[in-house]
Amino acid sequence: MGGKHYGSGGRGRMGQIAAHDTPTVAPEAGGGIVRRISPTDVSQFIRLEQCERYLWLRLNERVEGRSFLEGYGVAPQAIPPLLTRSGERFEEMVERDVARCYPRINLAGQRQGGREADNATVLARARALAPGAVLVLFQVRIEVEVGGWALRGDLDILRLEREVGGGLRALIADMKSSTSAKVEHRLQVAFYHEMLAALLRQGEVSCAGIGMGILYRGPNDEQPAAGEAQPHAARAAR
Repeated sequence: MGGKHYGSGGRGRMGQIAAHDTPTVAPEAGGGIVRRISPTDVSQFIRLEQCERYLWLRLNERVEGRSFLEGYGVAPQAIPPLLTRSGERFEEMVERDVARCYPRINLAGQRQGGREADNATVLARARALAPGAVLVLFQVRIEVEVGGWALRGDLDILRLEREVGGGLRALIADMKSSTSAKVEHRLQVAFYHEMLAALLRQGEVSCAGIGMGILYRGPNDEQPAAGEAQPHAARAAR
């Protein structure tokens, strides 16, 4: 749900990074080419008004790691902790609400050390789901290849439901601690849709449909609308 910003260290070759530079790509064991990207990268690219320099940096970092930035005299700047905590509180609230209604598993909390993809877990849970049952998975990491790109992303919420007739239905939801859903949010979820569809095809798991949604905080509930201000004040006075 986050991203990185890049700041100059005041020296190096940052000024030489141009839009026409070609990102490095990594060779596969079989001699092919791996192009790596994540839905979050694309979402940030749109949010930053399609900044080509940002995309260049992210594509290279996906292949070479952050060490390549040292040659340009720059370093990634982390998201401010306040924004991170705000998003975490919102996600925790949503997970608590879901837990009141459905069985749920947070896959991020089950991993120790380096996090691997949850592909096998998703397929196993989908196959094992009994007719009429619902299971909600949180923080689902999927890694697949789509259209020649190696995609990796974390689905905030994946709701799996097995209909009484046996059909499987999935719902992907992304959580955003924002007042509205934006274009880049919808694009990010669309990527997740294609990634999940590819994973289910590869695992030969039939799915009747994959829905998409965005959960966002919305306007601050503590600020009443203009027409509601007087009743709130009257109740406070009593």
